[in-house]
Amino acid sequence: MAATITNTDKLIGGALVAGIAIALIVRHNKKKQAALPEQTAPVAEPQPENPSLPASPSSQGGTLNRDLVLKRGSTGNEVRELQRLLGITADGIFGPQTEAKLKAVKFVTQVSLNKFATLPGKNPNPLKPGNRVMANVRPKIKVDGVKKLASGDYSHTGQLLEYVDFGDEVGKIIAVTPSGNYYVVEMPGFLTNKLGWVNAADVKKI
Repeated sequence: MAATITNTDKLIGGALVAGIAIALIVRHNKKKQAALPEQTAPVAEPQPENPSLPASPSSQGGTLNRDLVLKRGSTGNEVRELQRLLGITADGIFGPQTEAKLKAVKFVTQVSLNKFATLPGKNPNPLKPGNRVMANVRPKIKVDGVKKLASGDYSHTGQLLEYVDFGDEVGKIIAVTPSGNYYVVEMPGFLTNKLGWVNAADVKKI
């Protein structure tokens, strides 16, 4: 008796064939994936540091040397801080622009960070040559020495000349610095008059 193939048998056979085909495809894909190298997230290349620009104090973990005298040719974090105080580009290099700005603001060409904080700006109302002045700070003011240069200008010697008590006359102003913050004063002496250098804030007009 001949076997009869029913529709059910056809469906089962088709399902078996489809299952075998799917299994073969899945197996092939797994082998293909295993052959590929493992993929990872991209890693950025490290950027070389710029050797001409020192790192900031915070990145170095250090502190600023606030007593270091800064002048043309100086470099480093202290110069950066000075430039920040002057309101100019802080590249850490003390060049002509930094020197010019410092001179315009504080009337000096070199300074430490500590000194910068104490230097006064331009005196808007300086006294004039010929005015007589008296000491205006208790208990006394310091008067430094002055020397006259061949050019006719006066130079601060940095040496103490004398102290003048509060309320006493210092002398007559004969020159005023460009900032108006210091006066060269002719002071009466025993045989000859002396030249003294005083802070404008320490004296007042008689």
